[in-house]
Amino acid sequence: MNLDKDEILEKAKALLKEEMNRFTYAACVENLGIESINDDKIVLIAQSKEHKDNVERRLYDLLENTFKFVIKKDCELEVILKEE
Repeated sequence: MNLDKDEILEKAKALLKEEMNRFTYAACVENLGIESINDDKIVLIAQSKEHKDNVERRLYDLLENTFKFVIKKDCELEVILKEE
């Protein structure tokens, strides 16, 4: 499967939307961006420090497992702020 990073993000978001309540999705997932996918590392972009903290504390494992499912291999996630 040769998906570009935006297609991978959209597939992951579609799966996550089905797995969580709409408020959590809207607050934490809907506005996530994707910076890059290199080897086994996916770099996501959060909109604010609070957004980044929420994603890392509350959703990291779910996001990581979802991306592993989408790209069909193990991966590590990093969440950065939009301005980094």
